[in-house]
Amino acid sequence: MILMLGACASEGVPAQSGAVTSATAPAAGWLPTTEPSVVGTTTPAPLPSPTAAAALLSPAQLADFTTQFGDSATIAVVPLDGGPAISTPETGSTYAWSTAKPLIVARLLADVGGPNGLTPAQRQLISASLSISDNEAAAALHRELVATYGSVEGAAAAMAELLVSAGDTQTEVSTVGRSTYSTYGQTLWPAAAQAEFLAALARGCVVDPASTDYLVAAMGTVDPSQSWGLGTIDAVAFKGGWGPDPDGAYLVRQMGIVTAPDGHQYAVAVITHPDSGSFAGGQALVTEVAAWVADNVDTAPAAVGCTGLGVG
Repeated sequence: MILMLGACASEGVPAQSGAVTSATAPAAGWLPTTEPSVVGTTTPAPLPSPTAAAALLSPAQLADFTTQFGDSATIAVVPLDGGPAISTPETGSTYAWSTAKPLIVARLLADVGGPNGLTPAQRQLISASLSISDNEAAAALHRELVATYGSVEGAAAAMAELLVSAGDTQTEVSTVGRSTYSTYGQTLWPAAAQAEFLAALARGCVVDPASTDYLVAAMGTVDPSQSWGLGTIDAVAFKGGWGPDPDGAYLVRQMGIVTAPDGHQYAVAVITHPDSGSFAGGQALVTEVAAWVADNVDTAPAAVGCTGLGVG
């Protein structure tokens, strides 16, 4: 049975309040990792041959997406067999906003040696950060990283190590905020790189298997009241983020693990810049893109475990 989930409140719009529960088991439909990664290195995980990747979306389908959405949306999909991203060109800003929160949690899990090393308080902060996208909870977790690594710059470098473990050597975790917004939320994270990170995470190439399952489960307990976007299709787990660009127009985005009709799963990242420039317009556009994804991705290759080295 696949769990139907809701999207997350993020920076730029106040997070909603609600009951917070700790994630203790993988979300329904999640395929747990079976091959352990090796913790403590920054070697990117090598990718298997991407022969099945083209099954996700064809060039004709990508052209149809561009015709339908123009420069208002970018999409990237990545199979869980280790293949590369299939994506449309980036058409605007790529601020991570609250989609950076799972990266904070992944770093913390690696530092404490997995979910068994978390304190009850940390579990509550993680749940709040990912289920209702509580900004203060995420900030508290980030402050723990800053304390561990000695500075905002040190925390950013430690988070970037996890991106490297997914093969991303280009994305730099921001150390500079904007207005009242967090530093990490201002990270420029392209859709293709984000989808590749999420696929690597799901495969067990970023953190150890227990941490992978814990984080995916936490991303699978999004508040039901926020069920737009990927929450309207067969998403096992996802995270949303949104906020204004410097010109005031809203960017609205999501990343998630989605189940294809054949039962196999894949990672997807969506970034939208609605013509209206509003958050509500972005919500509607992400939901429209999610429906397009569900209609066009008919099959995905079977998932494989991580064949390379992860980072902890």
